[in-house]
Amino acid sequence: RVVSGRARRLAYLDPVVHLPNLRALNRALQNAPWSTICFLHVPGLELLGKNYGVMLRIQYKQKLSHWITPMLASNECVYQMSGHDLVLRLNTEAHQQRIEALDKHIKQFRFIWDGLPLQPPVGVSYCCVRSPVSHLYLLLGELSTSSDLSLTTNAPEDLQRRGAMHLQRDLKGRIAMMNRLQQALEHDHFFLMAQPIFGVRGDVYHEILLRLRDDNGDVINPDNFLPVAHEFGLSSAIDLWVIENTLRFMAASREYMPAHRFAINLSPTSVCRARFPAEVKQLLTQYQVEPWQLVFEVTESNSLTNAEQAQLTLGQLQQFGCQIAIDDFGTGYASYARLKNVDADILKIDGSFIRNIVSNSLDYQIVASICHLARMKNMQVVAEYVESEEIRSVVLSLGIDYLQGYLIGEPQLLSEIQ
Repeated sequence: RVVSGRARRLAYLDPVVHLPNLRALNRALQNAPWSTICFLHVPGLELLGKNYGVMLRIQYKQKLSHWITPMLASNECVYQMSGHDLVLRLNTEAHQQRIEALDKHIKQFRFIWDGLPLQPPVGVSYCCVRSPVSHLYLLLGELSTSSDLSLTTNAPEDLQRRGAMHLQRDLKGRIAMMNRLQQALEHDHFFLMAQPIFGVRGDVYHEILLRLRDDNGDVINPDNFLPVAHEFGLSSAIDLWVIENTLRFMAASREYMPAHRFAINLSPTSVCRARFPAEVKQLLTQYQVEPWQLVFEVTESNSLTNAEQAQLTLGQLQQFGCQIAIDDFGTGYASYARLKNVDADILKIDGSFIRNIVSNSLDYQIVASICHLARMKNMQVVAEYVESEEIRSVVLSLGIDYLQGYLIGEPQLLSEIQ
């Protein structure tokens, strides 16, 4: 019994830092009707740990915990987080004055390491929660993000401004969306739309658009579910679902659409996965579709930030015979600089430059310069958001190769494409 009791106590204690762990925090939160979670973020510990060793980080956390403890009630506590963070659980709803007093006390902390006084900045964020606290790890992630802002403002950041209950509802909503996405993957609840892209030489291909319905049958905006897919690591699985279902349609319609091409958007996650090209090749072989019939669109502002892996992935897809299109060009930071190092086949100009090209001379000059650059790199150019005859006339005068927009053709169900 003594051994069993000791084992239970050790289960709630971090064996290295000797502070209560997240399991202990979760238990304390469930036992208190209301609590305030206070997150302490010390990013400077990472660099200090690299320079002086892991023991510095361990002793810093221990001594900071001892420094804070006199400010806490008997049943309040400091909890160990992995990396360079700590968490406090405070009784009931902590008032702003108390959090500010804690923040001031923490700023006075001096850590001596081998005779060297160190004082890395500490970001502080907090929120009030009610038991039971669901999805604690997501909540801590929100607090971690907010604590980064605290390092900039030099003041504690209060998630209570949004309302703690609102925050928990937001977390629950994202969890619910994650579950919906998993169900959609497992049971094929997604559906595909296709929008035509017409070439000035008479050829046409379609961009595949992913859609999802809610319980009432209404279409959920992709902006509401794609960020959740990225957050929970589902982006690449969804990309592969889109690719496979597009290829399945192409195989089934081979008799009356033998040489049609389709463009598929890729997430940054897929572009940065080393195994992704092999998975695409396997699907192409399975459905006996020629690689040149696929165009993969990547958003330059996201995918190309991990330049080395992105170039490897895109290069392999091109070696198969697929084409690569840079989507939304012009919206990302240093677009022109990155484009110098990218070997793509198609450049899609972001609709924000096309929308007002008739009346805005600056947009006109930007589009003209993009077209000139694309020609120098032997890339074809697609103009998005072509929604009037005036826009169509202007972009054609600039030498645009392909047009896309509601004037050209609205999205329709993939199954209805003729």
